[in-house]
Amino acid sequence: MKKPPKIKQVESFVVTKRRHHPHHLFKNAPKSPSYFVTFEIQDGSQLELEVPYEYFTFFIEGDEGVLYYQDRAFLSF
Repeated sequence: MKKPPKIKQVESFVVTKRRHHPHHLFKNAPKSPSYFVTFEIQDGSQLELEVPYEYFTFFIEGDEGVLYYQDRAFLSF
């Protein structure tokens, strides 16, 4: 059985955030937006992760903290 990806913990700061509104071909299709935050981690690389709306509303560019994520999944900040 394959092990799940390791949870990573890194010092980071919020570079930017964005909201994505999907465009659907059908009028009745749900149109829930997705929320993304780009973090810059210690080595200078950037990582964009989808985050829950509740986190998205509280993030401000420049916020610093410890980012917890697993593979490409946001866990906590």
